[in-house]
Amino acid sequence: MEIKDAIVNFDKYDSGAIHATQGFEFQCHWSISKLLELYKGGNDFTMLLDHIDDVVVFENNNGQEYFEFFQIKKKDKKWSIKDLTRKKDTEKNSIISKMANNYYEFESYEENIRGIFFISNQNFTFNPRLIGIVNCSDLTIQEVEELSSCVKSHCMKSDTTKVINLLRFQETDLEPKNAVDVSKAKIADFFNNMPFPVSVSLVTPFYTTLVEEVNRKIRNQPQRNDFETLSNVKGITRSRFDDYVLNVTDPKINLDLKIFRATESISSSNIPIGFRQHFNIFSKKYWLENQNKSNHQLTKITERIDNIIDNLTSSEKDVTVYECVQIIFDKFENKIHANQFFIDKAYLKVIIFIEVHGKF
Repeated sequence: MEIKDAIVNFDKYDSGAIHATQGFEFQCHWSISKLLELYKGGNDFTMLLDHIDDVVVFENNNGQEYFEFFQIKKKDKKWSIKDLTRKKDTEKNSIISKMANNYYEFESYEENIRGIFFISNQNFTFNPRLIGIVNCSDLTIQEVEELSSCVKSHCMKSDTTKVINLLRFQETDLEPKNAVDVSKAKIADFFNNMPFPVSVSLVTPFYTTLVEEVNRKIRNQPQRNDFETLSNVKGITRSRFDDYVLNVTDPKINLDLKIFRATESISSSNIPIGFRQHFNIFSKKYWLENQNKSNHQLTKITERIDNIIDNLTSSEKDVTVYECVQIIFDKFENKIHANQFFIDKAYLKVIIFIEVHGKF
């Protein structure tokens, strides 16, 4: 059986692993940070959310397949060895034994396991001098022995050397109180390093997209037909992340970018004062009405406008933006009178002006 098949077939869930709202939010924001990191890395990847562990990353590096497990927990104070090895009365496993069990479930693929991580907003009382990822090789002999004894006792294993060597502990820069701001800052940095200019106004819509998608994947029930199906339901791949980026950076798709471009254009173009005043009012109205996906009339209007734009001649495009808007408006009026849609003509011109900035 291949690694992917083993991941698909895994069905031993901890029924006690129910997240509190804040835990969900912390896991969500850490997952977003990890997605940005993976995407920058350049390798193909799949991040599975709440399947086997809080997060499982499957990565292909030049044909070599690796996977990593991530247990993500927030806390109000530092973690001690006892915190990690203590098994509560209401739970089947301690944190360490749960991490170790993931190794034993996939022990036959140990050469493909790159690490079993414990991620938290708090540091650790053991060896606090260390910064970044802490490996068990960084701990004292006594600390390693406590971890090993926990695994032997809770997992009923005699040899724990391999699993202990795979354990990693990391304090993240996220805090529940600053998770939104830190996530948006990382997205802004991500956009700053894109090969083309991206407006800072896209940070929030992209953040919203990622939050919605990560939370949706966390809550989805796994479907185990094959790895691709599982990835679609419970995961985010590199190609899917590309789609998210495209949705906010392609002006043909993203309304915020269209409006941003139109706003920049109207402040630098020779456009009548009256139209500028209408734009300030109606651009906001257009954005709000677009949030109502059941507004079929607005959909028909924009489809008609897009069709007219796509069929413009070169000479009709080779004019000023405002002149082009007037040409499109006249064509719209000739085919379907604005009054048929019960839409203000000034509002229609603003819609046309915005849609033009999504085309050219």
